[in-house]
Amino acid sequence: MITPASKKAKGSRLERLVAKILIDSGLDQFAHRTPLSGAIKGLKEDVMTKLPLQIECKAQEVTKFQQWYKQAEEGKNIGSGRIPIVVWTKNRQERKVDWNNYKLLNPHT
Repeated sequence: MITPASKKAKGSRLERLVAKILIDSGLDQFAHRTPLSGAIKGLKEDVMTKLPLQIECKAQEVTKFQQWYKQAEEGKNIGSGRIPIVVWTKNRQERKVDWNNYKLLNPHT
């Protein structure tokens, strides 16, 4: 049986892993997991980074991408220019990353 504590631990591991990937890749040497996983007012991202990304991490068996993306989109500060990104994984599967930013793909609209 999966307990709430083990679910939280699974999510925290993914957040730390995403921060480590940003550090190890050289993209952001100061990336780190947000304390309390986005529960602090004004700090809604799961991973704090200098990059213009609003990162939402999900380690769940049921995929609810639209709901997660909306959470990432609503978490960014108005006018921040951050791109909402969702990183998710399921047990025994590789991580996936997705974003749905039309202006990023087509800046002339």
